Amino acid sequence: MLAEQRTKIISSYGEILKHRKSFALLELSLPYPKELIRQAIIEEILISNDLDILNALEIAFCELEWSVSQEDYELLKIYYETFNKEIVENPSYDDMNKIFNELKENTDVIEKASQLFSKIQQQSKERIKQLQNIRELRIENKS
Repeated sequence: MLAEQRTKIISSYGEILKHRKSFALLELSLPYPKELIRQAIIEEILISNDLDILNALEIAFCELEWSVSQEDYELLKIYYETFNKEIVENPSYDDMNKIFNELKENTDVIEKASQLFSKIQQQSKERIKQLQNIRELRIENKS
C-alpha cells in the first residue's frame, strides 16, 4: 500500500475514534473496510519510529475490534444503558425494585451481550498477540 493511501486510511479512522460517543462503533460508520484499516495500521507500525505514534497505532489497532454490526451495536447499547442507570447513594426500595425489574426484563439481552463481550475480548487477545509478532518483526528488521 502506498504511504499516501495508508495515511489517508489511518487519519480517517482516527477521526472516527476521536469523535465517537460510546466504546463501540458501528462497523458501517468506518471510513474503510475493517481489514483495510487493519492492514494500513500494520504497515505503518512496521515502518514508524515514533514511540507516540506507535502507541496510538497499537491502541487504534485493538479498538478496531469494537467496530461491530448494527445488531451487535444495538445489543451493546441496551446492555450499557441497563447497567449504567444512575443509582443514588441510598436507593429507595422503589429505585432498587425498578432496577431489578429492568434487569429481569433484559435477561436475554444481558446473556447475549455477555457472549459478545467474551467474543470481542478473545479477538482483542488475538490482536495483542498479533501486535507482539509485529513488534518482533520490527526488531528483526532493525537488526
